[in-house]
Amino acid sequence: MEAKKLKPNTDPVTTPVSQTASPSPRHLLSDRMEILRYTLPNLFKRTVAISQRGQLWLEILRREGIVGITEDEFIQVAENLEKDYFSRLEGKTNTNLSAEELGKPGLFVRDTNDQLFRDYGASALCEISFREPALAPFLFHSDLTGLCYNYYHRQPYYRNQPVLQRLEFQSGQNDQEAGAFHVDRLHQISFMLLVSDVTEKDTHMEYALRTHNRAMWKHGIGMNPEEAKLLAKRGEVLKCIGEKGMLYIFDASGIHRRCLIPGSARKILHCNVTTGHHLKEFVDRRGGWTGLANQPKHIRRMFDKLKP
Repeated sequence: MEAKKLKPNTDPVTTPVSQTASPSPRHLLSDRMEILRYTLPNLFKRTVAISQRGQLWLEILRREGIVGITEDEFIQVAENLEKDYFSRLEGKTNTNLSAEELGKPGLFVRDTNDQLFRDYGASALCEISFREPALAPFLFHSDLTGLCYNYYHRQPYYRNQPVLQRLEFQSGQNDQEAGAFHVDRLHQISFMLLVSDVTEKDTHMEYALRTHNRAMWKHGIGMNPEEAKLLAKRGEVLKCIGEKGMLYIFDASGIHRRCLIPGSARKILHCNVTTGHHLKEFVDRRGGWTGLANQPKHIRRMFDKLKP
């Protein structure tokens, strides 16, 4: 197995809407405090054991800010999500979606597809349970979890429930704000698993390589979308395309955007990891979870922010 080769693309991009200004001295001080709090390494345990394969992924992630991976086990996860969730989400709305209707009684499912997401083409958006058996090969993967720990040199945590999303963008929907280049949380690691084949003619993500290494201590964590656009155009932009089961791991501090293509559809699983900041409200509980209890300590602790 080899990590996906990075093929840059420098096509011009659409102009996004400006959302944030340069940080004031007060905000810059706040950003620096956040950087200190959430990036200092664990002095007693900087790394955990990962395979040579995992080390390759980590090296590419550190260098480029993103790595694309093709593995049979991730392809199987995508197949299971298509069969057990996306095929049953057809025709469902936020008024009738439930775990029981999806054939998943006892597992958590919450529809989160509000008007903001629907305006840029999200026809399905829901959070699912970490306990979903189909996710176990993904969530407990020794190299993926170890990559997160070693990238930070400290304990990582899942930031929010796993999210399933289907985008079916149409002409006339909001593509300015939704398609703008932007940055996310401080060194948030995001996992994006393609649950459908994605080509350049389909809605896909674009990532500006190596922009995760920008000088946040000097300029702040956030970035004005106009500045993000200019930096992206000056460098190399990767089109995140591939066949069903392709997994992209990226540092969301790097500049990226949704490239929304009218008349196309994209299905993904999305998970986020941080070192404990910007956590969302969890509904899942970690108590009484046999599958989790049997995992190594650093994997178990990734779920520490869930309810007891």
